[in-house]
Amino acid sequence: MDTGRHFGVSLPDGVLLLDLLVSEALRRTGERPRGGELHETGAFLAATRERYDTVLEHLSRTRPHLTVRRLPCSGLSVDEVAAEVRDAVAALSA
Repeated sequence: MDTGRHFGVSLPDGVLLLDLLVSEALRRTGERPRGGELHETGAFLAATRERYDTVLEHLSRTRPHLTVRRLPCSGLSVDEVAAEVRDAVAALSA
């Protein structure tokens, strides 16, 4: 089944994953004034990250024409991440 057709949408030109280590995600959520959400546990975030790995691998294998990029964000500031995203989007548009 063509998922795009099934849902009445077209596939994107590319997929960007903003990748953050679980340990950094937990540190960041812990720094919020009200702390993390109930679902923001190490186990949940690790499982979610693993699932994204599976999905990106599947996309890369089954849609070789689709650009799939992982953008490592750990240790980067908001401005640095924004610059990485801008560069990645520009590369997709070229």
